[in-house]
Amino acid sequence: MGYTPNTLIVAIVLAIPLFTKLSLTTFVSINCGSSEPFTDPQTNITWTQDDAYIEHGQSFNVSLGLGTFSTLRAFHTLKKNCYEIEVQKGEKVLTRASFFYGNYDNKFSPPMFDLIFDGNYWGTVITSISDHVDYEAIYVTKGNYTNVCVSQSNPNHIPFISSIEVRGLDPQMYNHLHQNHSLILLSRRAFGANQTVRYPDDVYDRIWIAKNSDQEFIYSIQSEALDINISTVEDQPPKSAIQNAFTLPNTTFGIQYNISSLLQSTSDTNNNYSNYYYNNNNVPLYINAYFSEVMENATTGTRSIQIYRGNNNNNYNNNNGPFSSSSRPIIPPFGSVEEVHINMSISLDSSMNSLYFHASPGSTLPPLINAAEVYRIEPLAQGTDSRDVEGLRQLRLAFKTLSEWKGDPCLPFPYAWEWIQCTADPKPRVKALNLSSYDLHGILPDMSSMDALEIIDLHNNTIEGPIPEFLGFLPLLRVLNLSYNGFNGYIPNSLNNTDIDIDITHLPELKNVSITTTSDSPTRMSFELHILLLIIAKQVLISLWMNFQ
Repeated sequence: MGYTPNTLIVAIVLAIPLFTKLSLTTFVSINCGSSEPFTDPQTNITWTQDDAYIEHGQSFNVSLGLGTFSTLRAFHTLKKNCYEIEVQKGEKVLTRASFFYGNYDNKFSPPMFDLIFDGNYWGTVITSISDHVDYEAIYVTKGNYTNVCVSQSNPNHIPFISSIEVRGLDPQMYNHLHQNHSLILLSRRAFGANQTVRYPDDVYDRIWIAKNSDQEFIYSIQSEALDINISTVEDQPPKSAIQNAFTLPNTTFGIQYNISSLLQSTSDTNNNYSNYYYNNNNVPLYINAYFSEVMENATTGTRSIQIYRGNNNNNYNNNNGPFSSSSRPIIPPFGSVEEVHINMSISLDSSMNSLYFHASPGSTLPPLINAAEVYRIEPLAQGTDSRDVEGLRQLRLAFKTLSEWKGDPCLPFPYAWEWIQCTADPKPRVKALNLSSYDLHGILPDMSSMDALEIIDLHNNTIEGPIPEFLGFLPLLRVLNLSYNGFNGYIPNSLNNTDIDIDITHLPELKNVSITTTSDSPTRMSFELHILLLIIAKQVLISLWMNFQ
């Protein structure tokens, strides 16, 4: 089967200064479940304990784990359990979550559960007893905090987490993408490298997995360059990930990169990255490929590379030409790097899911490739409406028992906080607060911004202070249950002459239990009107009895 031309976009990233001065605004490393910080001797990264980022869950030691995998935090209670990490609003970040089960609970039953960031479904974590799995996402933050959450998706599968890392990126990196989308890592390879590359070689602490060839005739070759200039490369790969390359003995064949294998496997045991199985038949991908000449005597034009799309068999031809007929051939520079960005979509039902790096016609040297990154493109959720987020923040500040709920209140479905109900809109609104018997003690804060509320149930707590005036001004409110609390003072005027179904029974501290509504229901009439009606009814009955006699 041949290649289909013009089926993806190839952009050769020009070697000009495109990024700003390096400024790592966020560099957070959390050792989940640990009670004290420690410094990794290999990377010199200092890991902090997690008690500043989460207020619940249970810490466990993992006897089979080392370093950050020697502890974890497991969650047995809430629907969604979130770490809240301070960032700069609008910052582009790389967030990585890692998991090592290690039979910490002696049940020999590795769990499976959902992973979430900032209200976005990230993936389903599939753990094992002996291997760790990492999940990584790149996105632009929408607020001053980013959240990493785990949620129980199967009975008896207790979610846990071993470590979390958040790294600020240069704002010009990974810039061929709208900021309302995220990149979910599928693979990041350093071809021909003899060991994994990360911080401090990569100042952004991306993990480049050393990849040895599993294809016939492909071999590794080390660069003859004493130094490789990466200062003008848009996405700034580390030098140590570029110092080696895959190549071939001649120009007859091409180097195959099977993309569909990254999608079809639920876990990649070769590089410890867990990937996802997709039911979506059109998966958009974001690919960066890096090329650097390894031979000093390879004069300009003697090594020239074209990228083709083909099937997953090594038997192929290039009669149909490269992906994009408008893109010039790739001529790897010696001592520096040329980055090529590829946007493509693949279908699992198609066999045309491999990339081939082939010598261009007239090239005297075989193709090579030094490193590559492959990401899945996902839209970012809009998030719960900011008016509700602010109102819920005030509630969490006022009542300590609510402080353990973090992350996006409504998203993703079905992982809304236990005590709220949300609309199904792309930007959800909170329509109900169900806080009965939540041990709330204190004064009800101003949550008037939550103007989509239809139901507020606060009964059976110890809320004190006056009943707030704003409750009567919520335009959609239908039900308000304040019973069995410690409210004092008077009923606010805003709650008179309304259609709200109000329950203010068992509020002994109120000085005047009097509400006038527009409803005809006797239970909602004022106390004085009840008395008046009883007097009138009594007089009528006495008159009728006397007339009857």
